[in-house]
Amino acid sequence: HLQHPQTKADYEPPQGKLKIYSTLVRWPVLSDLLLIIIWMLLWKISSLMEYAPHASIWFPPAGLTFSAILLLGLRAIPPIACCCMAATFWENIDYGTQLPLHQLLETGALFALAHISAYATGACLLKLLISRRDDHQLPSLLLAFTIIGPLSALLASYFTQTALVISGVIADSAAGHQLWLPLWVGDLLGILVLTPLLIGLLRRIYPRYGVWVSELGLRQVAGSGWEFLLKLATAAVLMVSVMSLTASLQMKELAFAIFFLCIPQMWIVYTETPLRSGISIALMSFFTAVLVKYLALGEDALIFQFSISVLAASTYFGLLIPVLASSNSRLREMTRKDSLTNAY
Repeated sequence: HLQHPQTKADYEPPQGKLKIYSTLVRWPVLSDLLLIIIWMLLWKISSLMEYAPHASIWFPPAGLTFSAILLLGLRAIPPIACCCMAATFWENIDYGTQLPLHQLLETGALFALAHISAYATGACLLKLLISRRDDHQLPSLLLAFTIIGPLSALLASYFTQTALVISGVIADSAAGHQLWLPLWVGDLLGILVLTPLLIGLLRRIYPRYGVWVSELGLRQVAGSGWEFLLKLATAAVLMVSVMSLTASLQMKELAFAIFFLCIPQMWIVYTETPLRSGISIALMSFFTAVLVKYLALGEDALIFQFSISVLAASTYFGLLIPVLASSNSRLREMTRKDSLTNAY
């Protein structure tokens, strides 16, 4: 059971949630509807954090698309395509461009094709690597994720830029051809920061999918919630101080001090559960994006974006320490007790 946890008990939801799970299984359209609502909510959050036309500090829907295709495969494509079409029409209202219906349909279809094809390529490649792994390949899978995720975002940004040029939403000019860089960094953050958390969320919406995820989980016990909040508060004070000083003193060099966020984040990674580590990096990314927007730090946005990407990558590789501790703990337990009879 320790080596191969694919047992019925591992996937049975708590008794209080059985009714919700059975409803989602019986009516899969409800799961798809929830996926659409979450995608559109994340898209609206990202649109509120734009520092340039079509470019956000981070783009959470990229992480949701990547996670959904990684977990669900082809099942995820229709609802995400609907989201891409809806976002195109909604953005037309927000920008007041008043494009004709046929151009909006063309733009939405091209955006859906660009967005989905890029992330489907990366997700399928990562899923292939996961299917061939053994119990000692988690470091290589983390490395694969931190390579394949950004490359998928790069492909998506180029395809999206091309789709916007073809549909006439942006001009076919030098400025238009430079859009891929802010698009790429925003999508990259959405993937690196949110993919693990979103996979966990999607597994609850789609109970029949993601059996392989349990093999990647760590068996750690959460510590005191107050200690976790103290660590989050330390990171928040550091982040607000750096960004406020950068905005008030107008010193671009101060923005690079944001990389010191790695210190409280590594404190969290080494002493808390992987779930709490994922929550902390997601919260730091969100509030960094909010502060960049509302402190008018758009000129330094790229610095803060790359700092969050480095923070996310450091988090995943830092998790290898708890992985080793968790593995050693299970090995000690296996040497103390007989796995069949549970006798010492």
